[in-house]
Amino acid sequence: MSAKKKESGAFGVMSVLSYIGNGIWALLFMILLIACITNGTSMQNSGTFDGLFGGMIGVFAAMSALVIIMCWLCISGVAKMKKGNRRGFMFYLIGNGLWIMLLIYAGREGNVTFLSGAVISIVFVTFYAMNLPKMKG
Repeated sequence: MSAKKKESGAFGVMSVLSYIGNGIWALLFMILLIACITNGTSMQNSGTFDGLFGGMIGVFAAMSALVIIMCWLCISGVAKMKKGNRRGFMFYLIGNGLWIMLLIYAGREGNVTFLSGAVISIVFVTFYAMNLPKMKG
């Protein structure tokens, strides 16, 4: 029998929080994506489809799809890191790095909520980066 490497309690807690946070955001943006597709299709079928408004629905749908992909990258990255794979950090960094940039962009006029979210995400990335030496290739 091979001895399984024990992960730290903090790593386990941060992993669970990452799964929960990214899962909730993915679910919320999946609902938004479905709503955009449903409303865009019904507006187009009813003949009241306006170019500008239809374009905005398209932008919301594209942004929703982007956030869902970012959340998937984060979740798969954490899963790989839990197995000790360093490549998982790159997945997590790409997904969460894009999320951080979106939050900073949204909070550029001083919105504390967005900026606080960016700081929390930076803490998660920093925590996982500090655990990189404990992971194998």
